[in-house]
Amino acid sequence: MKAIKINSERLWDANWKKFRAKFEPQYPTIIDYMQVELIDQYKEKIVRCWIDHTLHFGTRATSRGEVGHGILKNELGNSRGDLKEVVDKFYLLLKRIYENIRQ
Repeated sequence: MKAIKINSERLWDANWKKFRAKFEPQYPTIIDYMQVELIDQYKEKIVRCWIDHTLHFGTRATSRGEVGHGILKNELGNSRGDLKEVVDKFYLLLKRIYENIRQ
C-alpha cells in the first residue's frame, strides 16, 4: 500500500527499481508479468503521484461506502478483536467524526 501513496514519480521509480532488484532474480517471470500487466497499464490510475493530476475532488474510492469501510478498517487495525472491542472502536470513531463535523 505504501507504494500506491507515493507523491512523486522519482520516488515511485526508485522504489519500483529496488523492488525489482530484490525479487527479480528469484521470480523473474512474476516480476515481468507485474511490469507488463499491472505497472505499465495501471500505475497512472492507482499511484497517487499520477492520480493527483486528475480532478477528483478528493475522492479516491469508487463509492462513499468503500471510503467508510476503509476508515473503519484502519481504525480497527486487525480482525482479532472481540465484538465488544469492535463496537467500542466504532463508537469512538463515530464520536470523533461527529466532533470534527461540529467544529
